[in-house]
Amino acid sequence: MKYGHCILLLLLISLLCACHPQRSAEEGERFLQKEENYNSRNKYPADTFLISRYSNLLEAEQLYNFTPTQQLRLKLLQLYLFNGYNIPQATRIADKVDDLALRIGNDTLLCTARIQIFLLAQGNGDTTRMLHVIRQQEQLPPSLHHLKDMGFYYMGMAVYYQKQGEWQQALYWLKKARPHVKSVYAWYLQMCQSLLKVEAYSEAQLYTDSIRIVFPEKVTKSNTPYFDFHGQVLLHTNRKKEALDWYAKATEQIETVHKQKGSATYSKQQIQTIYHAALLHHQQGQTDWAIRHLEELQPHKYPILYTSKNNLYNDTLLLPNCLHLLSECYEATGQLQAATRCLQTLDSIQHTEIKRGSISFINYKHELRRNTMLSSNLVELEKAAVHTRQIQYLLYAIISCLLIVIIAGLLAWQRHQRRLRQLYEVLMEQHTIWLQAHETEDILSPGILPLPVEPTSEKSKEPEAPEIPVIDVRQPSQLFLRILHLMDTRKPYRDPSFDLVTLAQLAATNRSQLSSLINRETPNGFSYWLAEYRVNDLIQQTKLFPDKSMDELYVLSGFPSRTTFFRQFRLVTGLTPRQYKTQRNRPCFIKSE
Repeated sequence: MKYGHCILLLLLISLLCACHPQRSAEEGERFLQKEENYNSRNKYPADTFLISRYSNLLEAEQLYNFTPTQQLRLKLLQLYLFNGYNIPQATRIADKVDDLALRIGNDTLLCTARIQIFLLAQGNGDTTRMLHVIRQQEQLPPSLHHLKDMGFYYMGMAVYYQKQGEWQQALYWLKKARPHVKSVYAWYLQMCQSLLKVEAYSEAQLYTDSIRIVFPEKVTKSNTPYFDFHGQVLLHTNRKKEALDWYAKATEQIETVHKQKGSATYSKQQIQTIYHAALLHHQQGQTDWAIRHLEELQPHKYPILYTSKNNLYNDTLLLPNCLHLLSECYEATGQLQAATRCLQTLDSIQHTEIKRGSISFINYKHELRRNTMLSSNLVELEKAAVHTRQIQYLLYAIISCLLIVIIAGLLAWQRHQRRLRQLYEVLMEQHTIWLQAHETEDILSPGILPLPVEPTSEKSKEPEAPEIPVIDVRQPSQLFLRILHLMDTRKPYRDPSFDLVTLAQLAATNRSQLSSLINRETPNGFSYWLAEYRVNDLIQQTKLFPDKSMDELYVLSGFPSRTTFFRQFRLVTGLTPRQYKTQRNRPCFIKSE
């Protein structure tokens, strides 16, 4: 028996393990490294591929037995996928990443997670979450200064406000970022641009002078916004002569380097500097100089390059400005045909920009629809993952309950096995004693163990049997006699709704005890016993009312329906009502004792 128990337990344990096929943490580590390497090579996955990768990451949560640190890395991978997508799933994953990083306590992963959350909020324009992340980073202890990277967060806020055109806010964050920045030259340029936008020219001059002193190697390069920033500072501080000389020198240097390199186009910073130089020379009456350098740009050949707005240092349309200034210069010098050509080119470009604006609006609507569809697809994936997890947990619960029930049954059987064996031995001993006392007596019912009956009189010559502590079931019990008297006097069976529960209430006992008693006292059970009473009552009714048929009288005897009446009548008498009518003189014997 113990050997069988062990086999059963091993079978259940193997079934439980088969329903929980999680792979080890080492395999999960290899999976995470593969996904992280893929992210480092592919920055912007396509939408369809993004859904496929997100599905793989959701499946990995169930497939691998990740440690808490690995779970955080997995969530970071999911968050990285949604960088640039304004969808609800990204916000929910960001919340989970933040909570999980705080629970784990790994400072490196915590700071990495906050960088991803900040970038996501910056792309979605969620300044509230950006400020929340910054406050969390500022609360880190000084010992984690190398992980804070506050310069990244402050500069990120400054760049965000620069794109929004809120230059005062950009200045505030740039000043906060100064002690933390790593690229000081880029920070100086950002400050110059912001100060020029808010018309703080005196302070901007300090920064341009600092650039010339601290970064002399940067000033000699032609492809830098420093030339334009310094010229604008000179122009707005009422030093137009110096500004004119500075722009002339800067333009000559740009064109010299451009010819030496043999480049086909100018950079945006170079174009901006030449434009401001030509504008200043035109205002000072040196229109020929302005025309010569603007024609050198040939702006009509590069409309796509010069109309781009993706420039950190310039938020205006360069091409219309250059063409408009060139047209004014032509008109001032009497070259009307050239001025007309410039205006025609300018009109065509503006028409193109109008179309581009409408296309941008259509693209914006398309992006909204794309985000909505992507969000719905991701919701379906998450629902499928949750449904799979629920089924898995339900299966775990069923197998666990089954295991508990089987173990409890085995323990109960072991506890009662000895008692059952002792009871069996007592019964066999009593049976042997009874056989010895009744060797000559015939057994009327094979398969049923008759029990001895006490002698009815003192004159009986039968030898007394030994006393056996067993109830004599051949004699009706007092309860059964009371029930028989109740059935004969009150006739409750005439009620069609009469059943075992009603009889138990009338006899002041419970249903289970009454059922056991009737099954013991009657050979065929309660239903047959009740049918006998009703059939006998119906026969008595036919004798009292001979002019009525059984179809009219069966309701008075308690039969609930005509079908039940026919079935039970034939069951008790062996005849149908019509056959019984033809044999009315035949007596009906009750089959129960």
